[in-house]
Amino acid sequence: MSRRRLATQTYRVDNDLESLFTQMFTCRLMKNGKKQLAHRILFNTLKDIQLKTQQEPMQVLEQAVRNATPSVMVKSHRVGGAIYSVPVELSARRATALAIGWILTACRSRSGQSMETKLVSEILDASKKIGQAVRKKEETHRMAESTNRLVRN
Repeated sequence: MSRRRLATQTYRVDNDLESLFTQMFTCRLMKNGKKQLAHRILFNTLKDIQLKTQQEPMQVLEQAVRNATPSVMVKSHRVGGAIYSVPVELSARRATALAIGWILTACRSRSGQSMETKLVSEILDASKKIGQAVRKKEETHRMAESTNRLVRN
């Protein structure tokens, strides 16, 4: 196993929306290298959010990601022959990446609609502190809290 650290991915600021946030979202949304399609889906999603909420779509998106962003995560550590789950604090970049991933996973698990419609509904749900991504965050925090009690005892 290499001891060298991997370089962190740098995101260029998106020209249309001028946000690093949208660039991260586009890269996570992209499949099979089709970045233009992912960008179009996100752009249409933001338009739909604007129409439905009459609010600034970037603020709604940022609120949704903020509500789904975890602060701790559970990692497994092996000590002797036993494997312990230990809660670990997350960096802001990793926490944001996890939140975006959870929102997109929740979108893909919804059925029967276009990706844009599913993404709009999940972002709106997450901004209201409901939805699968926020539930995943709460579940992760509960697991970290319970393992934290076990580690202390």
